[in-house]
Parts: sequence; C-alpha cells; structure tokens
Amino acid sequence: MTLTAERSAVHAELQRAALGLPLRRRPVEVRATDRLKTLEGLLTLDQPAEGGWQAGLPRLRPEMLRRDRAFMDLGVQVLVNPPDVLSVPLLLEWRERSEPGDQGSGYRTADVTYHGVMGVPHEELLPQLEARLAGQFRAVRGLEARLPGLPGEAALTETTGFAVDVMRTLAALRPFWDPATRTVALAGAWAYARCGWSAPVLTDAGAFLEALHAQSADMLTRLLLAALPGPV
Repeated sequence: MTLTAERSAVHAELQRAALGLPLRRRPVEVRATDRLKTLEGLLTLDQPAEGGWQAGLPRLRPEMLRRDRAFMDLGVQVLVNPPDVLSVPLLLEWRERSEPGDQGSGYRTADVTYHGVMGVPHEELLPQLEARLAGQFRAVRGLEARLPGLPGEAALTETTGFAVDVMRTLAALRPFWDPATRTVALAGAWAYARCGWSAPVLTDAGAFLEALHAQSADMLTRLLLAALPGPV
C-alpha cells in the first residue's frame, strides 16, 4: 500500500477517534494507533505542571475540552495529510487552532524572554522566520530525493535531524508571545509525517521543555528517538 493510500485509509479512523468514537478494525489499525498515541502525547504537553505558572489558574472543563478537540482535529489533518512545507501563515494558523485562548495572539510585536533566553528582536522575527522556513523547504525537497535510497535506520536518522531542526528553529526565534509548546511539538510531528514516519509520542512535558529551552540538538534527538512508537 502506498503512503498516500495508507493516509487515505486511516483518515476516517482518526476522525472517528477525534470524535470519541471507537475505531473499526482494518489492516492499518496499528498505524492509526501510532498516530493516536502521538496526538494523546501532544495533548499532555499542555497540562499544567505541579507548581508551574499555570497551576493556580482555573481550568474549566468545557474550555479544556474545546481546546483539546480543536487540537485533535488539527493533529488529524497534520499527521494524515501533512502539508508539503511550513509557512509563516500556516504556523500562525496552527498556533491559533492548537492553543486557542492562550496568552496573546498572532506573532509577537515586542521582545520576550523565556527562561532567561531572549528571542530574536521582534523587528527581525518574520524575516528570519521566513528565511529559516525557506531553508527547511529546500531541506525537505532534498530528503524526498535521498530517503528512498537509504536503509531504514539511516532514513530515520535523517528524518529525526530534520524534525530537530524544525523545532530548534521555533525555540530559537520564539515567534509567539508564549512558548507555544503544542505548536512546536506539532511542527516536529509534521516533519516525521512529511517524511512518511510515525511521529514520536511525547508525554514528558518537563523533558521536552528543557530540551527546547536549551536549544540542544542532542537532547531533542535522544528525546525523539526514545519516544518513537513501536519498533522502527
């Protein structure tokens, strides 16, 4: 079964899962399950940590459900039919759909600091983001040409390197008013889906945020490879 056919086959199953309906059994159920695990993991990245800055904020269940439903719907689209390339408008749409109601809206228009690290000056933000995304467009085109000729482990290594670069770009530029954890994680999941792999199941928000704040390629690589679902 081709990758396109496999994505089409699981699309309806994932939509049913997003609505809380049971999955029907079919030959691609394992791949569908991988994608559901990825989505569930990404949902946990938004949960307030014990004693964290969100811990004292009231989180009404209807609002949480609305946020999670919006993110699940978006995740279905991204994992089943990943866009060819990331863009400035697309990232903003993901941010607004995956983390509705969070601090600020749109790309930031002032300088910000997270965990003692300052993002790029806001005047330089969009030009730098556009330049980085253009570079990633060239990178994914190169991957399309190289991956079919590589053994599985080498192909996974290249894909993981691409995903790390995507996430480190957002961590370094800090384009939004807050860390936008779900958006950054979804961009990494997109990189795997774009290259035809199941995306990692990220459930340790603390470790993920630590790696992002450190902008460490080694930390992110280890985290992503350890979180891949099932045998590679």
